[in-house]
Amino acid sequence: SRPDVHLVMIDIFKKKSSTAVLLLLGLGVIVYANSLPNEMFWDDNDFILNNLFIQDWKYWPKFFTDNILAGTHLVSNYWRPLLQMVSLAFAFSFLMRQQIHNYPVFYLAGSLFWTFFSQATGHAANLTVEALEIAKRIHVPHSAFVASAVTGAAFNLALSLVPFFLIAVISGYPIHATWLFLPVAVAIGACFTAGVALLIFTLASRFGDVRETYLVLLGPWFFVTPIAYTKEILPAKFQIIVRYNPMTYLVELFRAPLYDGWLPGRNTFLFAVLSAALSLAIGWYFYSSRIDDYAARS
Repeated sequence: SRPDVHLVMIDIFKKKSSTAVLLLLGLGVIVYANSLPNEMFWDDNDFILNNLFIQDWKYWPKFFTDNILAGTHLVSNYWRPLLQMVSLAFAFSFLMRQQIHNYPVFYLAGSLFWTFFSQATGHAANLTVEALEIAKRIHVPHSAFVASAVTGAAFNLALSLVPFFLIAVISGYPIHATWLFLPVAVAIGACFTAGVALLIFTLASRFGDVRETYLVLLGPWFFVTPIAYTKEILPAKFQIIVRYNPMTYLVELFRAPLYDGWLPGRNTFLFAVLSAALSLAIGWYFYSSRIDDYAARS
């Protein structure tokens, strides 16, 4: 979610839209105001209170290479790899060459599905330890944890439509009737996400390193997907990556109706449906055939 805020705020400040800035700040205060009086949450002890990386400046270089909880001698799924910095530099070197009309709406329309997908699959990967412990005490199908991760991300997706709508209105962007296609896009995207989440959840149940590896790979995957840029700006030698990236078509399911004002093309729609169907089928097959064995070995 950090790239969303940064890119939107940069464009807003360029336009010197003080009203939009104040509105975004006000929304942030409203969202987090009810949490300020609360006590530290259970993971705040590791993230903040007991984290040596925060207490001593001599550890600052490790912020670029180690995981967040390394300062408490724990292993975390949240990493700050140098790979992410390289990816950012590579992507924005192309992005700065191109002028895109109403960039905040363009970017947010494309990032809606990506944020939903990365939250759901990342959360599913992180749930493996809790899922195995709970399943030992009570009879709960492991797939219920994957379903909860996808459902929670879908709820966040619905909430994110509110600031998207406000930014579109403030920037004078027209509201199209094609926005009514969004439930179809969400349904197709949810099927694709569920399939990947089942696959990652199953692998992470047996191999702990899968969680960290997957979360690191999400960074490069983001930048080979035309979310922050249009695919036309990529050199010809990179076009094949975009063409065979299923995320390209799923992102377009959201961007076409929300930003362009038209329904996704036939090929885009068919490729997105095919990707979702294959993802769900492969994910469910792998989950149903391996989860019991992997859970027993963990």
